[in-house]
Amino acid sequence: MINLLFIRVILLLIISSLCDASNYVCDKNSVPCGCGQTSVGINARIINGEDAIPYSWPMIVSLRDADRSEEHFCGGTILSESYILTAAHCVDMFPNDLLFENLTIVAGTHSLSQSDRIIRKVNKIIIHPLWKEFRVEIQYDIAILHLVEPLNLTKSSTLTRTCLPLRQNTLEEIMNYPSNGTSLVAIGWGTLESDGMISDILQQVTLNSIHHFDKICANTIRDPSIHFCAGLYEGGKSKK
Repeated sequence: MINLLFIRVILLLIISSLCDASNYVCDKNSVPCGCGQTSVGINARIINGEDAIPYSWPMIVSLRDADRSEEHFCGGTILSESYILTAAHCVDMFPNDLLFENLTIVAGTHSLSQSDRIIRKVNKIIIHPLWKEFRVEIQYDIAILHLVEPLNLTKSSTLTRTCLPLRQNTLEEIMNYPSNGTSLVAIGWGTLESDGMISDILQQVTLNSIHHFDKICANTIRDPSIHFCAGLYEGGKSKK
């Protein structure tokens, strides 16, 4: 059974740890997760993001809703053959007493519009029990989707599960994960500018974790045991 409290660190979800090098080479024969058809390439100088190398992030999926003309409305990441991690606010509008027949995930894609893709229906949504209670402060924004038919992670070269971090056993470990200054990357099909159109091509942007004591984070991180802070560095200064 998946521990939802532990998963809070997977808000990296779509955020995965990277080294400082511009290329992150992944050997699929030596590690059980996170490797795609191609290696990850990052241009750390780009502040507003860039196109990801096709099929370098094979754990990312697109959430679609038939009531929204099957348009992409949120991202998710593959936890296992049958489970997808996403944000609670993406799916809390779906009634619990239905079979979620309108909700699907699309995997194995680089472009939202491409026809070569893997589609699975969702038959269960598990939302963190504290999400609704703390919704105003955007806490516990975590949900897990169960797929009707499992993904075949063994045979498909365009799919893999995301790499989970080691379990943090103490409050001190939790509050210091990820460590200050860790290089991260955020991935998704978001808008490229305010009120702009959603990008058809998967995007990536480099970030750095920032300690919750930093003044740029101290006013917004209410509880560092469930939140962490990350942002951009411009001219030696941090920007959340």
